[in-house]
Amino acid sequence: MSKTRIFLSSTCYDLAAVREALRDHILQLGHEPVLSEYPSFPVNPEATAIENCKTNVERNCDILILIVGGRRGALDPESGRSVTNAEYDRAWERGIPCFVFVNRSVSTLYRVWEKNPTADFSPDVDFPEVFEFIRRIQEENRWTFTFERTAEIKEVLTIQLSTMLRELIERSRGNTLAPYSDFAGESREAQRLAREKPDYWEFLLTAELLKSRLAEVRKRFKRQQDGSLPIPSYIMTGREFLKWVPMKMHDLSSLAQALEGQLPSIQEAWGPLGKPGNPSEIKKSVDQLAAYCDQLLHWEQDLCAARPPDAADGVKNSMKGWTEVILKKLDQLPEELLRPFQGNSKSKGEIRIMLTLTAPSFEKFYEEFELLKTRKTAEWIDD
Repeated sequence: MSKTRIFLSSTCYDLAAVREALRDHILQLGHEPVLSEYPSFPVNPEATAIENCKTNVERNCDILILIVGGRRGALDPESGRSVTNAEYDRAWERGIPCFVFVNRSVSTLYRVWEKNPTADFSPDVDFPEVFEFIRRIQEENRWTFTFERTAEIKEVLTIQLSTMLRELIERSRGNTLAPYSDFAGESREAQRLAREKPDYWEFLLTAELLKSRLAEVRKRFKRQQDGSLPIPSYIMTGREFLKWVPMKMHDLSSLAQALEGQLPSIQEAWGPLGKPGNPSEIKKSVDQLAAYCDQLLHWEQDLCAARPPDAADGVKNSMKGWTEVILKKLDQLPEELLRPFQGNSKSKGEIRIMLTLTAPSFEKFYEEFELLKTRKTAEWIDD
């Protein structure tokens, strides 16, 4: 039967005794310790040591224990961060639970460093990146344990693993298991909200997922607009263009309706009043909205690719920017969702968020299209 794999992330040389003692403790608890200095550590000989560490966190880790001492350790050339930092990042990216332990003397010096970051702490902390790593963890509101003796880590670890098991049993009974696998590729904040479910988590999670999805849509849209995304062109005759334009209008109208119709689906995923929502359903509903946004990008890409006769340039140019109008309106949705919960606000009662997808202005288009249809030259109407 497979055992729970517990990855021990720390610098090796200064914390060798701590790592060895924790390895024995993890074995005594019936779990499988994963330590890089042991022959059992899976290694790809073609990968670097740092790459092997990150891969093992991703593939051979159920729980990560991070121990921060006074040494930074080797740097990851890809991110410029320490190896322990990179391992910790990979764990959170994959939704792996992390327990963070910080040496008590280093924690004390960290508070001094905050007030005087240019002071020399080298006798106890070799690089300021150690303090920066601690600050980043705390800014992310991660719970940290301080320790002076290894026995303290053992005690905390035993209690926390037992607590995790009890919580897992309770969630299983209540059919509310945290959707770790569904959120493995999401931001750390999205993972935290799905896992911890703080006050108003349904709205906060929706906003967080929308922000990441819409940012990606925006990035791809910008690439289309500035020409950095190659778009193959296709030539069409005048007659083909006259048939093509009404279809494009219909497609855009259908997409706008689908986007507007998806908003109630997101609301349904929040659950009925007084009852918690479903993180996985929220993610599905946001993903569907993002899929409609992708179709908007394809619509715009198809418009850019079309090469009708020169006489149709006025019509084609008047259609550019229509998707931008819709995307700008969607960009407001995460902000509107977060507005009632910003600062220390503890909103109560009913909150109404109104989002209407305003249609682009078609006045110039109709003017150009009517002008185009009046042209009766053989060059325009014949194939």
